[in-house]
Amino acid sequence: SGPLPDDGRGIFRIWTRERAVEFWMLQAGDYYPLTEAAEIAVASWDEEDPADNQILQCIPPGMPAITGDPHPTEFVELDGAIELRQQAFDVVRTIHLEPAEDPASIDPSPLGYSIGRWEDNTLIVTTTRVNSPYLNRRGVPMSEAAEIEEQFTVDAANGHLNYVLTVTDPEYLSEPVIEEIRWFWSEDAIMQRFDCAVSG
Repeated sequence: SGPLPDDGRGIFRIWTRERAVEFWMLQAGDYYPLTEAAEIAVASWDEEDPADNQILQCIPPGMPAITGDPHPTEFVELDGAIELRQQAFDVVRTIHLEPAEDPASIDPSPLGYSIGRWEDNTLIVTTTRVNSPYLNRRGVPMSEAAEIEEQFTVDAANGHLNYVLTVTDPEYLSEPVIEEIRWFWSEDAIMQRFDCAVSG
């Protein structure tokens, strides 16, 4: 890694995920502060059933489970928005810096509706209107009432992008879930096609 080049790009580059012993998105249900309803749902989830484990159908994880993936991520500056391109499942998110609509009027989707704002060198993103069925990839459920906040902070001196995720869900979480991840910059990092294919 090393310091970011003094090129004025800041967050707008490719970042590579720092590997962890175990990704939070792959943790079993007892890792999370679940409500009783969530515990019942986790107990009935079947990892081998494509209807439950949608990865087996190459259906991309929604928010926030897609954020924990180890593949590279790229931030692209647009007019009034930021495009967050993830190599995992070729997912592309739009972060609206100038939201033109009331989020409550947006149709729910797996990635939801994301609104971003800058505080110094930290990009803060609030995502609502998410209808992804799961918080993680191990059957922990998530309701459409969930609110997801992300903080992306550029550490230019060390070439890092520090990330804090907070998920609040009054239906399935007894308290917010907070996770931290770190990406690092490398001039050799590239984005590739994921091209998920269902095995025969």
